[in-house]
Amino acid sequence: DQMFYLLFAAPSFDIVYLYAVYTNMTAQQVSVYLGEIARVLKPNGRMFATFYVEENVPDYEENPQGYMVEKFGALRGPLHCCRFRRGYVEQLIDAAGMRLLDLKHQCESQSGQSVLIARRSDESGIAGDGF
Repeated sequence: DQMFYLLFAAPSFDIVYLYAVYTNMTAQQVSVYLGEIARVLKPNGRMFATFYVEENVPDYEENPQGYMVEKFGALRGPLHCCRFRRGYVEQLIDAAGMRLLDLKHQCESQSGQSVLIARRSDESGIAGDGF
């Protein structure tokens, strides 16, 4: 029983781009989306995504108090800002059959989101180097 399903055949895409999607989702929803992204990516295909990612925080927090106040002011409404622990995001990506290639912490200038690039492994489990 899956909450979300992309209506594309597997594998269909070399790259999937998700800007400010995971920043407004629960951990369970992110896990489902990552699985679907991995399914529709071609072997060695890339996912470009933004997250709120930090070290030394709980695995997942919805609207963490005092976080990004300089960007947003007070966080309002459900799922306004969902923050993840970096290691937890890596675990979710690995569990989906992808590998984190790069993460730039808070490099997105408007919202302070972290930008990451992950790659789906090829069928043999051997992934190419770099981007």
